[in-house]
Amino acid sequence: ITKRLVISLAEVLAYDVHEVPGTTHTFLGAAERRIGLPFMALPSLAEAERIHREESEKLTAAHARGDARMAYIGEIEVTWATRVLDAIKSGKVPLPVMGVVQAIRIDDVAILTAPGECFAGIGLEAKARSPLKQTLFASYANGALGYIRTPDAYPKPGVRAVTPDAIAHKWTFTTPFAPEAAGLVVDTGLELLEGLA
Repeated sequence: ITKRLVISLAEVLAYDVHEVPGTTHTFLGAAERRIGLPFMALPSLAEAERIHREESEKLTAAHARGDARMAYIGEIEVTWATRVLDAIKSGKVPLPVMGVVQAIRIDDVAILTAPGECFAGIGLEAKARSPLKQTLFASYANGALGYIRTPDAYPKPGVRAVTPDAIAHKWTFTTPFAPEAAGLVVDTGLELLEGLA
């Protein structure tokens, strides 16, 4: 690999500053709250054993045919499935994980934040329900806890919902956030924003 200089960041980051007379803003406020984001229930022991068996078979088959890419994915799946089995057998219930939601207001502009990777619909709902004229929504603020889905993005009954890819935080959590997590994020952010109105 040959490295070459394309452009200096100094040129990109150089700005001319022009003073603007008058008041730049009349209101600036911020608030935050820690909330517990609930998880989906773990699968039954029989379902977890079936998933573990199937993923182990896929991993063995990937190794047998020399498929490095599928073997890598298989290692993730089997590691996760083992952790799920261990959690079920030990009786551990996934307790809510704490995250910080923030609201920032600058005049009639709001910034709401969430501590995970929110599906776009969550930000759109927050914007639609916001009491302020302009509302921005930011995920991955004060942490990256994992995917926070809209309730309609969960698989229908009979479809496997609990997978490591549904979590994003593959090495920490055993199950995805519950469907009500999205509403908690939006409602909390808007409550904080109302308090700043």
